[in-house]
Amino acid sequence: MACSVTKGKARYCKIQPGGIEKVYVIDFFDANAADTLTATAGVLTASSGLTSKSSSAGTYFPFTCDPYLSSMNQTIVVNESGGVGFQQDLELVFKGISGAADLEMLNLANGTYQIAILGNDGIVYFCGLKKGLICTGGSFGHNGDKALSDNQAYTLTFSCIEQSPAQNCGTDTNFTGQGDVSISTSLVTG
Repeated sequence: MACSVTKGKARYCKIQPGGIEKVYVIDFFDANAADTLTATAGVLTASSGLTSKSSSAGTYFPFTCDPYLSSMNQTIVVNESGGVGFQQDLELVFKGISGAADLEMLNLANGTYQIAILGNDGIVYFCGLKKGLICTGGSFGHNGDKALSDNQAYTLTFSCIEQSPAQNCGTDTNFTGQGDVSISTSLVTG
């Protein structure tokens, strides 16, 4: 890999809001989970670029996040001997609590996943491609609520260190339009 800079970067307009709207989750060990993401000019095309481990469509489960409390952060981790990694950290807040949702949150807390993140800016980033994300903590349900207006939600924190940053998949339709991606319509209400 070349280590020389070939272009600069101009200032970007103030049109990129932060926060996460939705995530798409697949079990990292699923035979149909993503294997490679090949981008054209740094972004997946509208219908190709993501290949599953089995070359069959993997089923991704959508989870709607609190768009103002959920976040994604990538920290560049550099070792003195020359190693570079990208620590991908997600804090996902899922509003509303119910018995049926408890089971899904328990599953998320116990597994290893690949997670595609749809940000409030309309761009999807793919995390945990080669190592998988694991839940490293969070809170379950009432989050210490005291007042009527206090937050009742599940908060789960996921983390992994990858050799590459999260892949830019382009818009939501770029990700959901991939031949090796199937979006489940099975949802828990509440």
